[in-house]
Amino acid sequence: MVVCEESGCKPGEVCTVVKGVQRCVANRQSICMATGDPHYTTFDGHRYDFMGTCIYLLAGLCSTDPTLLPFAVTVENNHRGSHLVSFTKGVTVGVYNMTLSLSQEHRQKVKINGVLLDVPFTHNHQLQVSLRGVHGIITTDTV
Repeated sequence: MVVCEESGCKPGEVCTVVKGVQRCVANRQSICMATGDPHYTTFDGHRYDFMGTCIYLLAGLCSTDPTLLPFAVTVENNHRGSHLVSFTKGVTVGVYNMTLSLSQEHRQKVKINGVLLDVPFTHNHQLQVSLRGVHGIITTDTV
């Protein structure tokens, strides 16, 4: 005997059809940012100034839900002339089985799986790397 049950989406999600399949998706986008020396804005909009000088996990998937896309964003901070202030030396994003790195060392370039490429860069409409002034921007699709 087969028994069907109504199930709903989690809070912050809406039921919709994606590529012909009905599923729950977030009803809004969230953005986190790391800028300057270093200033961090979290997905929930809180702002922090953090002067640590190491490699840190900025954001990543910590769920075992197989419907979610695994990703990790790490930042590397170094001293900035004084031990009281640091700056972001580089940012690395792991997503779609790719590793993308933006760094102070290779301005206006992106390292994709160890290969240095010019920016802008696009991959299968899933991710884009662009420049906005001196800032490197990595954008992934929302689904």
